[in-house]
Amino acid sequence: MTVSIPKDLEDYVQSKVASGQCASQEALIAEALRVYRKIEESHAELRASVEEARRDHDRGDYVALKSEVEIRAFFDDIAALGRSQLDSASKA
Repeated sequence: MTVSIPKDLEDYVQSKVASGQCASQEALIAEALRVYRKIEESHAELRASVEEARRDHDRGDYVALKSEVEIRAFFDDIAALGRSQLDSASKA
């Protein structure tokens, strides 16, 4: 495969190879594509989570927290549950 890239990106790739940060132009481009693919996968997971949250909300399956006190209590309860589960797991 032959790929053309803009001059500024070509200069960037060449500087990374010249500095020894990358073994070759091909290695840098391959790594960039791996990172891009991972970002796309993360975005797909995020979109799925948002859609699931939207469905939960539409079903009325959510907790409404109306004050800072309620929010703190909610997260304090979650933290306490997590500590309890860690304690139980460490004793097992």
